[in-house]
Amino acid sequence: MLYPVIIWIYSLFIKKPVDEIINNNIHLNKNPSISLIISAYNEENVILQKLNNCLTLNYPTDKMEIIIASDGSTDETNSIVSNFDSDRIKFIDLPRMGKVNVINEIVPEASGKILVFSDANTIYDCNAIIELVKYFNKKQIGCVCGNLKLVNPTEKELDGESSYWKYEKWIKNLESKLGIVVGANGAIYAIRKKLFESLPPTTINDDFHISMKIFDKGYDVVVSEKAI
Repeated sequence: MLYPVIIWIYSLFIKKPVDEIINNNIHLNKNPSISLIISAYNEENVILQKLNNCLTLNYPTDKMEIIIASDGSTDETNSIVSNFDSDRIKFIDLPRMGKVNVINEIVPEASGKILVFSDANTIYDCNAIIELVKYFNKKQIGCVCGNLKLVNPTEKELDGESSYWKYEKWIKNLESKLGIVVGANGAIYAIRKKLFESLPPTTINDDFHISMKIFDKGYDVVVSEKAI
Protein backbone atom coordinates (compact mmCIF):
# COMPACT_ATOMS: atom_id res chain seq x y z
CA MET A 1 0.00 0.00 0.00
CA LEU A 2 2.97 2.34 0.46
CA TYR A 3 3.94 2.31 -3.22
CA PRO A 4 0.92 4.23 -4.60
CA VAL A 5 1.18 6.76 -1.77
CA ILE A 6 4.86 7.36 -2.51
CA ILE A 7 4.41 7.85 -6.27
CA TRP A 8 1.34 10.05 -5.64
CA ILE A 9 3.45 12.35 -3.43
CA TYR A 10 6.28 12.41 -5.99
CA SER A 11 3.82 13.23 -8.78
CA LEU A 12 2.76 16.38 -6.91
CA PHE A 13 6.25 17.84 -7.02
CA ILE A 14 7.99 16.37 -10.07
CA LYS A 15 6.78 17.66 -13.41
CA LYS A 16 7.33 15.62 -16.55
CA PRO A 17 6.55 16.37 -20.23
CA VAL A 18 3.41 14.27 -20.02
CA ASP A 19 1.78 17.02 -17.92
CA GLU A 20 2.25 19.54 -20.71
CA ILE A 21 0.71 17.21 -23.25
CA ILE A 22 -2.31 16.43 -21.08
CA ASN A 23 -2.95 19.92 -19.70
CA ASN A 24 -2.37 21.88 -22.90
CA ASN A 25 -3.92 19.34 -25.24
CA ILE A 26 -0.88 19.36 -27.53
CA HIS A 27 -1.50 18.10 -31.04
CA LEU A 28 0.86 16.48 -33.53
CA ASN A 29 3.44 18.84 -35.03
CA LYS A 30 3.71 16.38 -37.89
CA ASN A 31 2.51 12.91 -38.72
CA PRO A 32 5.37 10.43 -38.31
CA SER A 33 5.17 7.19 -40.24
CA ILE A 34 3.74 4.35 -38.18
CA SER A 35 3.44 0.59 -38.46
CA LEU A 36 0.47 -1.07 -36.77
CA ILE A 37 1.56 -4.62 -35.94
CA ILE A 38 -0.90 -7.40 -35.08
CA SER A 39 0.24 -10.94 -34.34
CA ALA A 40 -2.64 -13.37 -34.81
CA TYR A 41 -3.00 -17.04 -33.96
CA ASN A 42 -6.33 -18.74 -34.72
CA GLU A 43 -8.36 -15.53 -34.54
CA GLU A 44 -11.09 -16.39 -37.04
CA ASN A 45 -13.82 -15.17 -34.68
CA VAL A 46 -12.45 -11.63 -34.35
CA ILE A 47 -10.00 -10.95 -37.18
CA LEU A 48 -12.55 -9.55 -39.65
CA GLN A 49 -13.78 -7.05 -37.07
CA LYS A 50 -10.17 -6.09 -36.36
CA LEU A 51 -9.40 -5.58 -40.05
CA ASN A 52 -12.41 -3.32 -40.49
CA ASN A 53 -11.47 -1.43 -37.35
CA CYS A 54 -7.95 -0.79 -38.66
CA LEU A 55 -9.39 0.93 -41.74
CA THR A 56 -11.50 3.31 -39.63
CA LEU A 57 -8.57 4.77 -37.67
CA ASN A 58 -7.96 8.48 -38.09
CA TYR A 59 -4.42 8.75 -39.44
CA PRO A 60 -3.04 9.67 -42.87
CA THR A 61 -3.18 6.50 -44.95
CA ASP A 62 0.15 7.27 -46.65
CA LYS A 63 1.83 7.35 -43.22
CA MET A 64 0.18 4.25 -41.75
CA GLU A 65 1.30 0.69 -42.47
CA ILE A 66 -0.94 -2.16 -41.28
CA ILE A 67 0.75 -5.53 -40.78
CA ILE A 68 -1.11 -8.72 -39.90
CA ALA A 69 1.25 -11.59 -39.08
CA SER A 70 -0.27 -15.04 -38.76
CA ASP A 71 1.61 -17.15 -36.24
CA GLY A 72 0.97 -20.49 -37.93
CA SER A 73 -2.81 -20.21 -37.68
CA THR A 74 -4.65 -23.46 -38.43
CA ASP A 75 -8.22 -22.09 -38.57
CA GLU A 76 -9.71 -19.67 -41.13
CA THR A 77 -7.62 -16.66 -40.02
CA ASN A 78 -5.28 -16.78 -43.02
CA SER A 79 -8.12 -17.14 -45.49
CA ILE A 80 -10.06 -14.23 -44.02
CA VAL A 81 -7.06 -11.89 -44.07
CA SER A 82 -5.73 -12.88 -47.50
CA ASN A 83 -9.19 -12.44 -49.05
CA PHE A 84 -9.88 -9.13 -47.33
CA ASP A 85 -10.55 -6.46 -49.93
CA SER A 86 -8.00 -3.78 -49.07
CA ASP A 87 -4.54 -3.05 -50.43
CA ARG A 88 -3.71 -1.35 -47.14
CA ILE A 89 -3.34 -4.66 -45.29
CA LYS A 90 0.08 -6.30 -45.44
CA PHE A 91 -0.40 -9.98 -44.64
CA ILE A 92 2.52 -12.16 -43.58
CA ASP A 93 1.93 -15.89 -43.17
CA LEU A 94 4.52 -17.36 -40.80
CA PRO A 95 5.02 -20.88 -39.44
CA ARG A 96 4.11 -21.40 -35.80
CA MET A 97 6.89 -19.75 -33.78
CA GLY A 98 5.25 -17.91 -30.86
CA LYS A 99 4.46 -14.21 -30.52
CA VAL A 100 7.96 -13.25 -29.35
CA ASN A 101 9.56 -14.67 -32.47
CA VAL A 102 6.84 -13.16 -34.67
CA ILE A 103 7.69 -9.72 -33.27
CA ASN A 104 11.41 -10.31 -33.87
CA GLU A 105 10.63 -11.35 -37.44
CA ILE A 106 8.29 -8.47 -38.29
CA VAL A 107 9.81 -5.39 -36.63
CA PRO A 108 12.92 -5.20 -38.87
CA GLU A 109 10.60 -5.23 -41.91
CA ALA A 110 8.27 -2.53 -40.57
CA SER A 111 8.68 0.83 -42.29
CA GLY A 112 7.26 3.11 -39.59
CA LYS A 113 9.33 5.26 -37.27
CA ILE A 114 6.70 4.54 -34.63
CA LEU A 115 5.55 0.97 -33.97
CA VAL A 116 2.05 0.40 -32.58
CA PHE A 117 1.44 -3.07 -31.16
CA SER A 118 -2.07 -4.47 -30.91
CA ASP A 119 -3.97 -7.71 -30.35
CA ALA A 120 -6.45 -9.18 -32.81
CA ASN A 121 -9.30 -8.96 -30.28
CA THR A 122 -8.65 -5.32 -29.37
CA ILE A 123 -10.85 -2.69 -31.01
CA TYR A 124 -9.45 0.84 -31.17
CA ASP A 125 -11.31 4.10 -30.84
CA CYS A 126 -11.02 6.00 -34.13
CA ASN A 127 -8.60 8.54 -32.58
CA ALA A 128 -6.50 6.03 -30.62
CA ILE A 129 -3.49 6.18 -32.95
CA ILE A 130 -3.39 9.97 -32.97
CA GLU A 131 -3.64 10.05 -29.18
CA LEU A 132 -0.75 7.58 -28.85
CA VAL A 133 1.54 9.18 -31.39
CA LYS A 134 1.25 12.81 -30.27
CA TYR A 135 3.24 12.00 -27.13
CA PHE A 136 6.29 11.36 -29.29
CA ASN A 137 6.51 15.12 -29.87
CA LYS A 138 8.61 14.95 -26.71
CA LYS A 139 11.98 13.39 -27.49
CA GLN A 140 12.41 11.85 -24.04
CA ILE A 141 9.22 9.78 -24.36
CA GLY A 142 10.06 6.37 -25.79
CA CYS A 143 6.94 4.32 -25.09
CA VAL A 144 3.24 5.25 -24.80
CA CYS A 145 0.65 2.87 -23.35
CA GLY A 146 -2.99 3.18 -24.31
CA ASN A 147 -6.06 3.00 -22.12
CA LEU A 148 -7.38 -0.55 -22.25
CA LYS A 149 -11.03 -0.80 -21.26
CA LEU A 150 -12.25 -4.30 -20.56
CA VAL A 151 -15.65 -5.21 -21.98
CA ASN A 152 -17.98 -7.90 -20.71
CA PRO A 153 -19.54 -9.29 -23.92
CA THR A 154 -22.59 -10.57 -22.03
CA GLU A 155 -23.59 -7.07 -20.94
CA LYS A 156 -24.90 -4.17 -23.01
CA GLU A 157 -22.79 -1.54 -21.28
CA LEU A 158 -18.99 -1.33 -21.31
CA ASP A 159 -18.68 -2.31 -17.69
CA GLY A 160 -16.48 -5.36 -17.62
CA GLU A 161 -13.71 -3.82 -15.53
CA SER A 162 -13.03 -5.30 -12.13
CA SER A 163 -12.09 -3.22 -9.11
CA TYR A 164 -8.59 -4.64 -9.33
CA TRP A 165 -8.20 -3.52 -12.96
CA LYS A 166 -9.41 -0.01 -12.11
CA TYR A 167 -6.92 0.10 -9.23
CA GLU A 168 -4.09 -1.03 -11.52
CA LYS A 169 -4.99 1.67 -14.07
CA TRP A 170 -4.95 4.29 -11.31
CA ILE A 171 -1.44 3.16 -10.36
CA LYS A 172 -0.29 3.37 -13.98
CA ASN A 173 -1.66 6.89 -14.33
CA LEU A 174 0.34 7.94 -11.28
CA GLU A 175 3.45 6.29 -12.71
CA SER A 176 2.82 8.02 -16.03
CA LYS A 177 3.13 11.45 -14.44
CA LEU A 178 6.69 10.48 -13.55
CA GLY A 179 7.41 8.70 -16.83
CA ILE A 180 7.93 5.38 -15.03
CA VAL A 181 5.02 3.18 -16.09
CA VAL A 182 5.95 -0.38 -15.13
CA GLY A 183 5.16 -2.43 -18.21
CA ALA A 184 3.03 -1.69 -21.26
CA ASN A 185 -0.15 -3.55 -22.15
CA GLY A 186 0.23 -5.61 -25.31
CA ALA A 187 -3.26 -4.69 -26.51
CA ILE A 188 -2.37 -1.05 -27.19
CA TYR A 189 1.04 0.59 -26.92
CA ALA A 190 3.53 2.37 -29.16
CA ILE A 191 7.31 2.73 -29.21
CA ARG A 192 10.02 4.44 -31.22
CA LYS A 193 11.29 1.81 -33.63
CA LYS A 194 14.90 2.85 -33.13
CA LEU A 195 14.63 1.78 -29.46
CA PHE A 196 13.49 -1.76 -30.19
CA GLU A 197 15.83 -4.61 -29.25
CA SER A 198 15.32 -8.18 -30.44
CA LEU A 199 13.54 -10.20 -27.77
CA PRO A 200 15.20 -13.25 -26.20
CA PRO A 201 13.33 -16.39 -27.35
CA THR A 202 12.51 -17.26 -23.73
CA THR A 203 10.66 -13.97 -23.15
CA ILE A 204 7.21 -14.54 -21.62
CA ASN A 205 5.76 -11.01 -21.39
CA ASP A 206 6.94 -9.31 -24.58
CA ASP A 207 5.12 -6.04 -23.83
CA PHE A 208 6.68 -5.76 -20.37
CA HIS A 209 10.15 -6.61 -21.70
CA ILE A 210 9.99 -4.10 -24.57
CA SER A 211 8.76 -1.19 -22.45
CA MET A 212 11.22 -1.86 -19.63
CA LYS A 213 14.14 -2.02 -22.05
CA ILE A 214 13.13 1.42 -23.33
CA PHE A 215 12.92 2.76 -19.79
CA ASP A 216 16.35 1.27 -19.11
CA LYS A 217 17.71 3.34 -22.01
CA GLY A 218 16.69 6.50 -20.15
CA TYR A 219 13.40 7.24 -21.93
CA ASP A 220 10.05 7.91 -20.30
CA VAL A 221 7.22 5.39 -20.45
CA VAL A 222 3.80 7.04 -20.13
CA VAL A 223 0.06 6.42 -20.46
CA SER A 224 -2.33 8.14 -22.86
CA GLU A 225 -5.79 8.01 -21.29
CA LYS A 226 -7.43 9.21 -24.52
CA ALA A 227 -5.93 6.39 -26.60
CA ILE A 228 -8.78 3.97 -25.91
